[in-house]
Amino acid sequence: IESLREGNDTLVIAPTGTGKTYIAVQAIEETVRQGQRAIYTAPLKALSNSKYAEFKKRFEPKVSVGLLTGDRKIEGNAQVVIATTEIYRNELYSFRENYGLVVLDELHYLADPQRGPVWEESIILAPQSATLLMLSASISNPQDIAAWIESIRHRPVRIVSVVHRPVELRLGFMHPEFGVIPLED
Repeated sequence: IESLREGNDTLVIAPTGTGKTYIAVQAIEETVRQGQRAIYTAPLKALSNSKYAEFKKRFEPKVSVGLLTGDRKIEGNAQVVIATTEIYRNELYSFRENYGLVVLDELHYLADPQRGPVWEESIILAPQSATLLMLSASISNPQDIAAWIESIRHRPVRIVSVVHRPVELRLGFMHPEFGVIPLED
């Protein structure tokens, strides 16, 4: 949060359940307090719709919240917009983007052979006036990614990395008759 307050593009690598969304919410609140707009992008319509419902409960009625996906457009000029990453990238091509904060959730899609270019273009085309907050639970080479972003945007990228997993992962097998069977040893 401090990194974002300092105006740094920030890459957060942390397991599920460690507070990545909390960081995004704090950054969004700060951005709106400064009279700017924020956008939270997600790779899937379902995730965008879920975040839209979550953020409406969190921010409204004080702060307007909108949604932009391939099939839904609700208050596109809101103070906080939730969108699929593709829609955000398309806004950048039409020069309509005017956000002080851009949250790129699930940044590990950058490595996806088919969808990765959307994340690349979203970073490359992001205006210098916007601060990027990039979130992922599964990037293994954050230094390489941060160096690439710094070379594109000519501004520092701070990496925040958490390795402790507060919610233990347990492996199991889904049996059609007996349900979930834990895999041990």
